[in-house]
Amino acid sequence: MTDERDTRKDAKPLNPFLQQVVQSLAEGARVLTSLIREVIQDDQFQQFIRAINAGVEAMEFWDWVEKACAQSGFLPYQTVPFVEFYRECEGNYERFFCRVSNYYKCRQEDILQDIESRLETSKVVDGDRKGALQEAIVAHRHGLFRLPARALLPDIERTILEDWMGRDRGQIEKLSDRQVAMVVKNKSLEDVTPGSFYDYRLFGCLVNVLYKNGNSLKEFEGESLPNRHAALHGWLTYSTNEYSLNTIIFTDYILRLIPAFKNNED
Repeated sequence: MTDERDTRKDAKPLNPFLQQVVQSLAEGARVLTSLIREVIQDDQFQQFIRAINAGVEAMEFWDWVEKACAQSGFLPYQTVPFVEFYRECEGNYERFFCRVSNYYKCRQEDILQDIESRLETSKVVDGDRKGALQEAIVAHRHGLFRLPARALLPDIERTILEDWMGRDRGQIEKLSDRQVAMVVKNKSLEDVTPGSFYDYRLFGCLVNVLYKNGNSLKEFEGESLPNRHAALHGWLTYSTNEYSLNTIIFTDYILRLIPAFKNNED
């Protein structure tokens, strides 16, 4: 039996140039690792990461609010505890939606009472408009859901013409979406969100829904707020609980904007 000979050849040493490259890469990796560790542990970096996470969370929150309100058919309102619902649901949108939807079904009186209490102490809303909104609230409580849109849309238009644009009462003028857009274009975010940031959603309805012009009824269907032209000309009947409450919420919003828009002075 013959001895097996080791046929492996001794490995050749690395070329001096390659050795230098490998050593440089190893040193660079060590330095980079140390630098990354220092950056991660830095307080400013941690604050930056927290800000990023908070931003992502805020975007998700507002997306959920918008989606849940659209899905339930109601406009957002400041008494709805959206933040509390969001935290309790821990990333589960379906649970969040169920809570929002249930609030609008069972707690509408909280919204109505909040509007009434503010209306009673308002010093910028005259008695005629106070009376119209109060009567619309009574009608809503009694299930007379057709009345709020027909009763309140004229007062919304009067408020825009007189208090926002400085027109004399009785001066006949037809408002268009373009005119309304011109009135509001120079107003700040603070001006159009006097109660809470949820008001920004209502601000979007002003031009995009209330005074939207269209060529067919289909363009007005499916919105959360009655369209001025479709309602007053009798093209569509806004007779649901959602339309009734949304008209009340939106009228309250328009009246709350009077101080910021009075005579359209910046």
